[in-house]
Amino acid sequence: MSYVIAFAISFAIVVLLIPPLRKFALRIGFVDKPRADSARKIHREPIPLTAGIAIFVGFAAVYLLFIRDVWYQTAAVLGGGLLVLAIGMVDDWFKTAGKEFPALPKFLVQIGAAVLVYASGIQFVGFENPFNGVYVVLPEWLSFLFTILWIFGVTTVINFSDGMDGLAGGLSAISGGTLLVVAHDARNLTEGVGGPKDVSVLYTPEEVAGDLADVGGLTVLKAERVRRPVATPDGERDAIDTLVLARRVG
Repeated sequence: MSYVIAFAISFAIVVLLIPPLRKFALRIGFVDKPRADSARKIHREPIPLTAGIAIFVGFAAVYLLFIRDVWYQTAAVLGGGLLVLAIGMVDDWFKTAGKEFPALPKFLVQIGAAVLVYASGIQFVGFENPFNGVYVVLPEWLSFLFTILWIFGVTTVINFSDGMDGLAGGLSAISGGTLLVVAHDARNLTEGVGGPKDVSVLYTPEEVAGDLADVGGLTVLKAERVRRPVATPDGERDAIDTLVLARRVG
């Protein structure tokens, strides 16, 4: 039920913010203008470029209300998102003036945002081998590389696809059809190593699967604990993670 409430709140925030932001964009000329010489600019009227602000505010508000991350992970997610939003707005502003913003600053800011998220502990730590079902833990350098490439790659793909009404949103909805949750398990506090020490931000596979069961249209395919070897000053120990895989029905 909390997912439905979160969606309703974020949707309402975006809907309420769009009209004033639209008026502001039209007043200052921050719009995507039609161009006869561009196949991507075939719209008939100038389109305001401020919707991203409304979407970010809606996301940030719900994230702060419902997500129980430790403060530095919350700061990393929202700070990284704000960086991407800011550089996107700068890029759009240049385009409204008929200029091209250099690619290097955009690249560095997007990579920086991804590094910020990785440094907070939100990482691609491994994957399940589809042939034998064994969970493969990546070495740290590969975990870093895959996390950065994933965040940067998804951001870039969505950005490039945002040239047709509904395309970027449709791709995001389709890619969100499969949900994978990997986080430190509550049992990690007593039997594992590392991770948050606050039990309020830790879960069990059963808790996550139970929450997802309340969401209409999601089928939980797997809910289990996995052990991840971690090097410590006292030798190698296992961190205990919760892994839950769900898929949207239809």
